[in-house]
Amino acid sequence: MSRPVLLLVALLGAGCEERPGPPPPPPQDSGANRPSVAIVPAEERAEGRGYPDRVSAGLGRVVRGDVEVCIDHAGHTGGQCIVQISVRNRSKDKPLAFTNWTKPGHATLKDDEGRAYPLIPISAERERLVREWEQGHPDPGFGTGSGSVTRERPRVASLWFDPAALGGLYLDLDLEGAPVGFTDPIRFRLSGEMMATIAPGSP
Repeated sequence: MSRPVLLLVALLGAGCEERPGPPPPPPQDSGANRPSVAIVPAEERAEGRGYPDRVSAGLGRVVRGDVEVCIDHAGHTGGQCIVQISVRNRSKDKPLAFTNWTKPGHATLKDDEGRAYPLIPISAERERLVREWEQGHPDPGFGTGSGSVTRERPRVASLWFDPAALGGLYLDLDLEGAPVGFTDPIRFRLSGEMMATIAPGSP
């Protein structure tokens, strides 16, 4: 089991939070109109801009300049829905100030029937679990949440959504670009294959 997955499993032990009110709907879909039919390792995924056309989360990663954004894992267990994202920096000399997606308007999931599900902000309990996990893994090789992203040290963001989003053929994820220094938004499509059940203790 990879280290980011271990963090994901630890976070899945926390309970669900209340859903905030919905933000304005995301932009209309364009491109990537079919679910992906395969998932490949993150390092082997094709590079794309992720705007205006969507990048298939199982087959591609968003790369603009030196910044790379990739969906590592997505799934559900115990009535919870989570998407784990990694942010990498290809520059040897210039750190990236990653501010994370933390507010309901920063990220939205939309199912294949057009229903939108806003981001659920991280609770104090989940924040505590992250800090405890970090204490037990003093050098996991990546940072969690907002902070500096260097070539040697990517950062991982865990985004939570209403589990009602699950069950469709695919989910479209719209992320604000500003947290990683982009002017345009970041747009992924998560196929049913990506939204596999993740349970504590699974490989």
